[in-house]
Amino acid sequence: MRPIFLDVQVGDVVAVNPPREKAYLAQVLYVEGGARTSDPNFVQVCREVDCHVMNICPSWIIERLPYRPEPEPPQHLARR
Repeated sequence: MRPIFLDVQVGDVVAVNPPREKAYLAQVLYVEGGARTSDPNFVQVCREVDCHVMNICPSWIIERLPYRPEPEPPQHLARR
């Protein structure tokens, strides 16, 4: 199963579950990929409750609500 944090984009609202803390909702402000791959290795978020801006480990993201609707699969024109 593909980890959720791999699809995170700026503007998404995410559920974050850091170790030894309560989970919270946050909006993604910045995402940066690594030197070897484009997978996120740095995520900056704004926590919804108090608007605190923080850097988080991408693997703490347990759910994602996309900012924009996911693109629909192409429909074949032959089915008209």
